[in-house]
Amino acid sequence: MSWNQVILNSVFGFCCLYIILVSNLRDWKMKSNLTNPTRLKTTPERRVSVLEDAKLYHLKGNKPHIFISSKLTSIKKNNDTDMESLEGRSFSSGQKEIKFSAKKAFFRIEGNKLILQEDVELNDDQNNLTADQVIYYKDKDEFLGQGNVLLKGKLPQSEDRIEIKAKRFSHYPEKKISNFYEDVRGNIHRKEQYREGIDFKANNLSYSQLKSKINLVGAVFFNKPPFSAWSRRGEIHLNNYSNKLNYFVLNDDVRLREKNKNGLRKAYAERLEGKASEGKLVLTGFPKVIQDGEVIKGNKITIRENSEVVEVEDANTIFKIKKGR
Repeated sequence: MSWNQVILNSVFGFCCLYIILVSNLRDWKMKSNLTNPTRLKTTPERRVSVLEDAKLYHLKGNKPHIFISSKLTSIKKNNDTDMESLEGRSFSSGQKEIKFSAKKAFFRIEGNKLILQEDVELNDDQNNLTADQVIYYKDKDEFLGQGNVLLKGKLPQSEDRIEIKAKRFSHYPEKKISNFYEDVRGNIHRKEQYREGIDFKANNLSYSQLKSKINLVGAVFFNKPPFSAWSRRGEIHLNNYSNKLNYFVLNDDVRLREKNKNGLRKAYAERLEGKASEGKLVLTGFPKVIQDGEVIKGNKITIRENSEVVEVEDANTIFKIKKGR
């Protein structure tokens, strides 16, 4: 077959596809890689177009933006679109791909939004995020979700696993930031099973993948055996577990409980810094430790996991206290 014949066949096939879409699809009110929907004529008799196994493509600035494959697609006169059993992909301006799927979806011209419902799932190269309902605002590159929110992910540098549950979330793919709201709880599982993970709770949580950092706000709770701690704000620096930097930080009205072989050790401070690699906790901001019936105070107090030694630093001296029964 000659090149001329190949070209003619390709043009003919494209024209046929164009005619089918113009007559049946009456596209969304977005730029498509096939036609401009604003130029299509509508007829009062045909208010809804129904397609089976439809594939929709959309461009943004001549770049791929959204692809959707749907088992059943209904396109209304005002270009609002309802879909069933769909899978799709969305590309942020950084060309990062997010895959999504749902049992039902509704594209609405007003607000330029895609509403995903029932068994909604979002996936990128690191995380899997599920919810009962998710709304995608394409102009803002924003996902908002609610109902049985669950994130499962893997930290790329350490291959540790993270899990977060909440009632609501917002996700910004380009910035790689996810925010979780209401009754947030989660955990981090270490790759090495012999290393302790950490469980946490908070009213709200922000997770930055780029910074490998978690910020917690409101009714913060940490559980990292052998201790539990409470505060108003907290941070987890995900890449600092194996070095001498702060792995986690608690601020504002910090309370600590640690069970050891001799009983219960309590501590209070305005700030707590945890260095996981050393098993060391540093208390500052009017710290106080209650241990074996004794009250220990200083400018800075350091305690170690599974050790009764307390390092106290005041304005003039540094000394160690060991209380035992």
